Parts: sequence; structure tokens; C-alpha cells
Amino acid sequence: MARRFGDIAPVQLERLIDTARAGSAQPVISLRVLTWVNRSGAERRVRIDFPQSFEFRLAEIGSGTSKTSGPIALDLTSTYGQFAIST
Repeated sequence: MARRFGDIAPVQLERLIDTARAGSAQPVISLRVLTWVNRSGAERRVRIDFPQSFEFRLAEIGSGTSKTSGPIALDLTSTYGQFAIST
């Protein structure tokens, strides 16, 4: 899925809702969201169900990793990640 934000740049995003995975790799940012894994190594899916919200209806929560370059450089590993099904 490609979506253009103004005249900045096209963004390529891969979402696999059924397996709770998402990712993107761009010149200045890369990100990945995976399902949480418990201590035994098994995947543990966690969701937020927000039926009355204007922001999203359902969101999957997982482990997020992102890295940016440029004026604001970040390198975040195994932090909070979320992708949502919008209303």
C-alpha cells in the first residue's frame, strides 16, 4: 500500500493484520511492529477494542522497533508498537 503525504515522499507500508505484523523501510525511517512474545517464546496477541472512538475501532499492540536518521536520529528497539483498523 502506498500513500502520499503532501509533497514530502511516497510511503510504502506492509501490514499483515492476520499475523499482527507491520513494517516499512524509507530513506530516513524504518519501522517494524511484531506480535509480543511471552517468556516461553509463544506469540501473545493483545488488542484494544474501542468501538465508540473516532481514532480507531480496533488496534493490535506489539513490540515496535524504529530507526530514523537526519536532524532527529532515533534508534528504538523492542518498544511499544501499535497498528489500528480505522473507523
